[in-house]
Amino acid sequence: MKEVRKLALVLGVAVAALIVAGAVYVYRHGQPNDDHTPAERRQIAEACLALLQLTPTNENDDIKPGDPRIPEAIRALRPTHIEVMPNFAVDIWRKGNPPEYFLMRLSHPTNTWALCVAGPALLSTGGGREILRIEHD
Repeated sequence: MKEVRKLALVLGVAVAALIVAGAVYVYRHGQPNDDHTPAERRQIAEACLALLQLTPTNENDDIKPGDPRIPEAIRALRPTHIEVMPNFAVDIWRKGNPPEYFLMRLSHPTNTWALCVAGPALLSTGGGREILRIEHD
């Protein structure tokens, strides 16, 4: 009887270890990593907020990657496409990992904004991962 208990305990520990290892693998490989410090992320978010000021109308605006008005923090991301949705969001597409950065207002009309990144696994589900939250008027 003791041998059966020991075997069950060993099997239980082994299964738990496999579950934890699998969860860590999925988390690390399913989530994009942008390799930026919190200060650099804040610069990206502030640059996105500056882009929102460039749009004179309330219509979505595509900004060409070579536009001289683009702040350096965004230019450093080497964007391939930038879309500005006035008073709501900035979407930056790029080659590299992660392939997308976006800043969006949370629960309009608050002044809380979230900077997010998306990777291949998240793009297919239409989601993203928040990497910074800031307050801005």
